[in-house]
Amino acid sequence: LNPNLNILGVVINCFDSRPIIMNQISDEIKAGFGGTVFNTPLSRSIKIEEVIAARTGIVELDGKHKIKDEVLKIGAEFLSRIEALND
Repeated sequence: LNPNLNILGVVINCFDSRPIIMNQISDEIKAGFGGTVFNTPLSRSIKIEEVIAARTGIVELDGKHKIKDEVLKIGAEFLSRIEALND
């Protein structure tokens, strides 16, 4: 193992805020991983399977899609965290 390897962050995925249990699991993940959890969870969406089948990317979807917005937000936070490490 690489002793210099650090976790940049944790993404909560397949998230559905409707069931109470999902919110409880999300809270436990945040309690366990603290500030490493990305601010935007990645929702459960059929669009993910559709773009995999089409061999394209989420950000290539036409129009406005919740999952596309989430991926872009996670990407922006990812880049921000990388930049903070390099400062």
